[in-house]
Amino acid sequence: MPLPNKPMNLTGPPQGHRSIIERPVRAAGPQVIGEPFGGRGPFMKRDLTKSQRRRIRELAGIAYDRELSRELTALEGEFARWRNGAIDAHDLDEKIHQFHQGPNRRLFTTYTGGAVELAVAAAIANGVISEAEAGPEVLEILRGGIEFANWYSKEDNDDEPGEK
Repeated sequence: MPLPNKPMNLTGPPQGHRSIIERPVRAAGPQVIGEPFGGRGPFMKRDLTKSQRRRIRELAGIAYDRELSRELTALEGEFARWRNGAIDAHDLDEKIHQFHQGPNRRLFTTYTGGAVELAVAAAIANGVISEAEAGPEVLEILRGGIEFANWYSKEDNDDEPGEK
């Protein structure tokens, strides 16, 4: 109830707030693969069973571990440089900070965010996870995402200088 000495604002929501009409509506129903925000994605439009979702999460964990290990190996080289006296403690601290803000954060959001299926598809396309590890069922489920990741990777490589 408003204070008696303040007039009520009947013109709409307070400034900076969205009215109920402007707020996004979350779609009801099962989560559909490849749809990080609950809408229908263009590459993977298939409802998943609990076991299929679990398997994709397992593969995401494997890919995350492998890519994180690769990045940590590079950071380990900076520790070796510090021990050898090539860089001082402040430089090493900056390298650790850059690792945390860069590769570590990117990998975390990639493999724990809403688009896990697309992340796994990209991991398969990039060889982080083999097709044999993924299995035929996952390959079929993620086929559209794998094709997209392959296309995107090819397009990205075509734009590099000296390649034409």
